Amino acid sequence: MSNEERIEKIAELRQILERSELGETEAANLLVRQGLLFASGEDYVFAISCYDKAIQLQQECYKAWKNRGDALLSLKRYEEALASFDKALKTKPDNYFVWHNRGIALWYLERYDEVIASYDRSLEIQSDYSSIWHDRGIALHKLGRYEEALKNFDNGLEIQSDCQFTWHSRGILLCDDLRQYEEALSNFNKALEIDPNDCSTWHDRGVSLRNLGRYEESLASFDKALEIQSDHHFSWQNRGYALCKLERYGEALASFDKALEIDSNDFSACNWGNRGITLLKLKRYEEALSSYNQALEIQPENHRIWQLLGFVLVKLKRHKEFIVRCEKALETQPYNWLLRSLLFGHLLKVGRFGNAIKQIQEIQLIQNIDKETTWQQIQNYAEATQNKWFLWILKMCKHFQSN
Repeated sequence: MSNEERIEKIAELRQILERSELGETEAANLLVRQGLLFASGEDYVFAISCYDKAIQLQQECYKAWKNRGDALLSLKRYEEALASFDKALKTKPDNYFVWHNRGIALWYLERYDEVIASYDRSLEIQSDYSSIWHDRGIALHKLGRYEEALKNFDNGLEIQSDCQFTWHSRGILLCDDLRQYEEALSNFNKALEIDPNDCSTWHDRGVSLRNLGRYEESLASFDKALEIQSDHHFSWQNRGYALCKLERYGEALASFDKALEIDSNDFSACNWGNRGITLLKLKRYEEALSSYNQALEIQPENHRIWQLLGFVLVKLKRHKEFIVRCEKALETQPYNWLLRSLLFGHLLKVGRFGNAIKQIQEIQLIQNIDKETTWQQIQNYAEATQNKWFLWILKMCKHFQSN
């Protein structure tokens, strides 16, 4: 149906509803039909208005509650969608499709155990519905129940062996969590046989190849993903990783810059960090420092970025600047023991042993670490470095602690 035909039909139904003497059941059915026409054009607010009018006429109108839930789901109003599906299921508890959509609403509400329970009800009614097996597998994956998730994906594939998104999801689980990269690669290849134009699958295939150390092939996969979707942020980011592994740092820098152009901030701290690492490899230390500063503005508690910042300041022979930065950061992050551990190392390098000891004492308090164990570790470090002054400081500190 064209958009013009859809609008004509909506107007026709409106005239019938306004002019005719209709019974409640007939009027409610016409309102549901009108709502579905609005929904088919993604006019979900108008669709919900139609369903609400139908429900005013018939409180137990199953189609109105079910379609209202679908429209609310499309508008990302998940709590309301869930309530509508529950109303529909009171009237028809044996509709597997509504149980499925109820599970989807619960998924977005991050209520994963309830998601699985909803899918279980759906499967009790329709056990050969491959999409539910897939979505149940996704929920199990989220809960860290990886073997069960794999079994669910396999159940779905027994029903529909050419289901692209099930092969893809199975590959993601194998790659990201089970680290079975060869099998993951095989799954991504299978998904691409079914749909060779899926950007995300080409990207994830590239990740598997990168993890297998096959960087040239990995790069080719990311390039393929970008042919399909040129603004795919993750492909630009991981293309940069692959180029770094190939020691093509100039090209890697360009990829990270492209990712930063696209990124909406969710992952930009990671990309600023990657950009800094690449500049470090190019020995462009001041620019690397600038990138790390950008990353810390977004994620001020990112330990890895602090570590890299410290490294580049060492290259620039600016230990004291790093110490000042750490001490300033600890004013707002007093319980960041990882940052204190970095500060500890830099304080040692500039000979501020007493302040270094204070950092260890703070870490002990934060982590509730057994003091004797910690002091033994520090003693081992001092002996390994053969720092007599530090050994004397340790001896004195232990003396004062015991008195």
